[in-house]
Amino acid sequence: MKYKYWLDNTGLSNGKKNILLEYFQTAEEVYRGTEETYQKIPQLKEEEIQRITKAKRKWDINEEYQKLEEGGVSVTFACDKNYPKKLKNIYQPPFALYYSGKLPGERLSVAIVGARRCSEYGHYMARKLGEALGRNRIPVISGLAEGIDAAGQAGAIKGGGETYAVLSEDNLTEDGGTFVTEDAGEMEDGDILCIYTGIKPTERNAENAKELLDPAVYVKVTGINGEEVSFAPLGREEQAELYDIPDNFPLQVESLPEGEEGTVNISALDEELYQEMYGEDGNYEAALEKISSGDFLTLYTSEEAISSEEDIYYARVTDYNAETGEITYQKSSKQEIFDSMDLYTDIHVSGDDLISDEEKEVLEQQLQTQVEESGFADEAAAFLSGVAEQTDAGIQVLNLGGNFELSDDVKLKVELINKGEQLHFGDGIQLAVKADATFEAETEEGKTAIDVSATFVEEVSVHPAVRGSIVTKKILGFIPVPIGVEVNASVDIKNYTAFSFNAEIYSVEADEEDIWEQIKAILNDPSELLGLENLPDGLAKGLSTASDVMDKINELQTKIEKAEDTAETIQGYKEDVDALWQVMENNDLTTREEWQEMGEALEKTNAASDLLDMMNLSDTYTDTEISPEYRQSMQDLMNKYSEIVQKETEWMKLVDKEIYSTEYRYYGLAIGIETSFIVRSDLSLAIGSNLQYEVGKRYNFWFKIGLFSPTAGNSSMDLMDEQFHFQFYVMGRLGVKAGVEAKLYVGLGTGKFASVGITAELGPYAKIYGFFVYEYDRYRAANSGQQTSKERMAGALYLDFGLYFMLGFEANALGNLFEYSYNFLDKEIPLLTAGAQKYYFEPAYQPEEDEKVILRDDDEDSTNGITATLADELRALRYLDLKTGIIGSEPLEYSAYQMTLSNPNFTLNKDNGTITVNVPEGTRYMECDLTITYLYSKLAFSKYDMTVTIPLVWTSLSTDELKEYYTVSVRVGNDADGYQTVWSQKVLKNQPYNLPTEEEIRDLIGWNDAKYIQGSGYGDIQTTDLTLIGNTVYDYQVGYKTYEVTVGNIQNEDGSLTSQTFYAKYGENFDFSSLEETGTAANQVYTKFAGVESETGFDFTQPINGKMAEALLSGIIAEAVYVDNSAKVTFSFTGLDHEDIVQIAQKGTYPDFSEAEEIVSYNGLSIKDISPAMSKLTGPVVYQIVCGQIIGPDAAVKFHENGGSEVADIVKVEGSLIGVLPVSQRDGYTFAGWYLDDGTFENEFAERKMPVGGAEVYAKWIPKEYEVSFHVNGGNELGEGETAKTVTYDGVYGTLPQPERTGYAFDGWFTAQQPGH
Repeated sequence: MKYKYWLDNTGLSNGKKNILLEYFQTAEEVYRGTEETYQKIPQLKEEEIQRITKAKRKWDINEEYQKLEEGGVSVTFACDKNYPKKLKNIYQPPFALYYSGKLPGERLSVAIVGARRCSEYGHYMARKLGEALGRNRIPVISGLAEGIDAAGQAGAIKGGGETYAVLSEDNLTEDGGTFVTEDAGEMEDGDILCIYTGIKPTERNAENAKELLDPAVYVKVTGINGEEVSFAPLGREEQAELYDIPDNFPLQVESLPEGEEGTVNISALDEELYQEMYGEDGNYEAALEKISSGDFLTLYTSEEAISSEEDIYYARVTDYNAETGEITYQKSSKQEIFDSMDLYTDIHVSGDDLISDEEKEVLEQQLQTQVEESGFADEAAAFLSGVAEQTDAGIQVLNLGGNFELSDDVKLKVELINKGEQLHFGDGIQLAVKADATFEAETEEGKTAIDVSATFVEEVSVHPAVRGSIVTKKILGFIPVPIGVEVNASVDIKNYTAFSFNAEIYSVEADEEDIWEQIKAILNDPSELLGLENLPDGLAKGLSTASDVMDKINELQTKIEKAEDTAETIQGYKEDVDALWQVMENNDLTTREEWQEMGEALEKTNAASDLLDMMNLSDTYTDTEISPEYRQSMQDLMNKYSEIVQKETEWMKLVDKEIYSTEYRYYGLAIGIETSFIVRSDLSLAIGSNLQYEVGKRYNFWFKIGLFSPTAGNSSMDLMDEQFHFQFYVMGRLGVKAGVEAKLYVGLGTGKFASVGITAELGPYAKIYGFFVYEYDRYRAANSGQQTSKERMAGALYLDFGLYFMLGFEANALGNLFEYSYNFLDKEIPLLTAGAQKYYFEPAYQPEEDEKVILRDDDEDSTNGITATLADELRALRYLDLKTGIIGSEPLEYSAYQMTLSNPNFTLNKDNGTITVNVPEGTRYMECDLTITYLYSKLAFSKYDMTVTIPLVWTSLSTDELKEYYTVSVRVGNDADGYQTVWSQKVLKNQPYNLPTEEEIRDLIGWNDAKYIQGSGYGDIQTTDLTLIGNTVYDYQVGYKTYEVTVGNIQNEDGSLTSQTFYAKYGENFDFSSLEETGTAANQVYTKFAGVESETGFDFTQPINGKMAEALLSGIIAEAVYVDNSAKVTFSFTGLDHEDIVQIAQKGTYPDFSEAEEIVSYNGLSIKDISPAMSKLTGPVVYQIVCGQIIGPDAAVKFHENGGSEVADIVKVEGSLIGVLPVSQRDGYTFAGWYLDDGTFENEFAERKMPVGGAEVYAKWIPKEYEVSFHVNGGNELGEGETAKTVTYDGVYGTLPQPERTGYAFDGWFTAQQPGH
């Protein structure tokens, strides 16, 4: 033990201590080792070997260990058995744990921790919580700091409980601490120390994130006692000293140096000017103490001789001899002084920077062990299998835990991901914990199984950035004097959380158990698979057994089904799946086809996928007709439900609790009576939930210290939109019976040996059938307080409640060696149902393209009129019987539908479904559309009506006669607005016919004076006694009434108001798109158009209907509505003492920092950097502007607009911030950025600072696309895809459609109705 105590005090890291123990086996052998043996360990550095040898020289092991024991302090080490297991499983547990009293056990304990400076309420609650835990004998563990920690401990003691306080190993407090070093004699009170691991902080490379992650802390020495050093946190003055701000020493010399280097003596110090520079600290003695390598020198011949920069020589100290006062220097510049404290670092910390692959493997193993030893698996199993608690009577009403048992151990997988595509943000660290378990319960007919899987994912991405610069003042108008430093730091933190839980419950019949055992044998085979090394790069990582490979297949299959990646990536997933199945086949385990067959035999189905796919499909569904894809998805879902429900499962006995039992003996007979309480369950379910949450923020911190009062501040902003998604689904059947069983038996001598009897069981039952899915999404835009949410839910549920009665015969003989039972009565009496047993989900009849339904006269006697009865299948609906799982179709009562006919010669009797056809004289063929809409529910998983349109035809023509018939049609409309076919008829060749009259046309179109204006009708053509020799179309001219609304309160850019009149025809929408660009944008007031409102409350986004038309004619006062479209922009300066600039700017634009530029320029400085980078505004933002001196020539960014509008070149000092680049405008084109290469446009200009010599950049333009619509102006209707065409600006139109019109020759396409306009 004492040698371990010595090893712990060598000053080595925990990792190196463990390496030594592994090499030498014991701490005593480590102590007895020599430098030569230590040098054989490659992980040890020379300085660490010296620490070991020093510790051996200065430590008297027996004496030091005796001090420890006399002090009443015990110690345990990580390799000891009594070391706390919970602590052992953390990342890099302490090598030694010192304690007084006893160590906490492994039972449940609670940590109460919080703020030191807490509120009274926080203090009160911590005590109350601690007291409650103490009363329940639950130990409380904390750091025993004042505030919340101490209050929790005090409460636990009051409650009679145990408390444990954890102190730091170096006796650290918030006021400081102590440590021992033989170098203590070289230190003095007030010295600033840096305690660090890894590379010395001043020597770290800012481009190497791993170096920057090593810990480092700065403290000041407060006392020295022998080799013990006491230290404390830095005060404000020490914090200023922490930054090695260079001094500038004014030296007066006889002549200015001419070379690049040289020497000078400190005695040349101009003490008067030095005191002016640094005040009381500016004296000769202070200069002798301060001057060191890195400081600056300003050499001049006299103050009077300084009239320009040429009269000064700047130098940087490279060496100083304190004995002689000689200073060695190199030539420097004024700019170097300004840049001496510059720090511009964007630290790109990736996941493998934070955790190396080696550390990742260690951490994963530790986390895996911690999760396994935590009891999580057992608690999860108990939770999942126990669904009810005991009643006061001690009877478990529904305790699945008593019957369901784990078929195998819970499979736990802990994965730490530090790189790769699986990362949500592409970098950072992700922790994924997955648990899989299968529970089984034996039944008389087989088994009931539950597959449960749960996955938890937590990911964090961190990106720090630092901006720093020196703070100077000027002496004599030229000489810069460093007096402080200003630092701005920011950190971007993104967080992603996801949780999913899924359970599938199904039965395994006795004849399927071989399949079940076969599946389990494959998944539980611990053998390492052969051929994994032949898999594509990276695919084999983490794979070893068949279970690993199947998990990977499922993971890739999920990605393929989601189809969220590129086609190329998805194809890669498919190839990976093929390769994995090949491995399974090569190891003689199974094939893809065999596995699928086994799953189907057990009816293990992915109900979650089917339900959610249906929801997603309905969310994008916009048509009123059922697409083949929609129909197929709906059919798959219904089939899946049918499979689950129709699976015959046994009522499984969960509870069998004897209530009463007695036996009567009479003349050698034993007559027995038993009563028991029985609970049975019948279930087949799939259930689960999923949750996702992501958010990202940037936190800015800044401070300024030096020869002035320190200042500091902070701000924050959103980096990304905040999103929350929750999903829940359930599908299947659940049944419960709870009753009393009475048994009457008769036996010889005793019923225990042989008996016959009857059993009766009676009680209530409840069954629930159906499926349900619910989704909730919440979204908050970055830097906005407004949240939007969306809910979706769909499904169908059916409840059946009643009484059941079972009567059976039982017999046994030879002490139950022979048993027989038979239920000759098993009856259920329904008492109550809720919901609909049949779920109607779509019309059963779907007409094929060009299909016609012929109406036949019921009595085949046209002399008494034509009456035809609709076939039942035309109005039939497809349904899913939630109780039986049967998918069928049936017609409902006519009252369940709304039916409409498009031809007034057809009339419908809604009581019996007969259609009467009024045949005009001489007519032998008529068409009519019958639209049937189900009134009591919508199309499954949608908001649309369950509707089908059936094309009906009445005709007295024979098949041969139909071949001599042509179609004559009438279209209503005009050349400007287009036409709509409203009437058509089959007419025998050369047989006379009449066109519909004006009154008939009005009936056909449902004439509405608010909609139509009478036009020229048929014109002057003949409309009666016409004949056909081919298909013919006639146009009936009508106009559409136009309405107007005047919109007031339209905001101009300068804030003034105006009004505008808009026009729209009946059935159309008013087009207010021209108002989208309106709104105030002046005097820091910015608004955005949000719509049009009126006192009448009409929704102007809807088409004009009759009610709106009436109101428009009477006059409506409408006003444009605007919302705030401004963002608060704050410019805070670093390197310049100036108050913040606050602006109100327009969202969607770049902030204007010209005012900030002017302020910086006025103070003789330049903008070195700005953080965050300038981008279009989405909300409030704080910009930190880093200011400083930049000396150098001006340079320009010259813009070549390439046909766009002219923009001014940008001229600034080389190295200064360029700012936002201007945007050129060009008709017909979209501006796509500035590029360094003209023509190829591969190298975009992305410099933030003015490059040396400037740059010439060229505008890239992308031609816009426009849609050209074709109006046939009385010609024939164009085919699908011909009514519009997309063309590119300055490109060719290509082939255009060629319409036809009877009596006319096509003369081309024009941009107005009259050629030449």
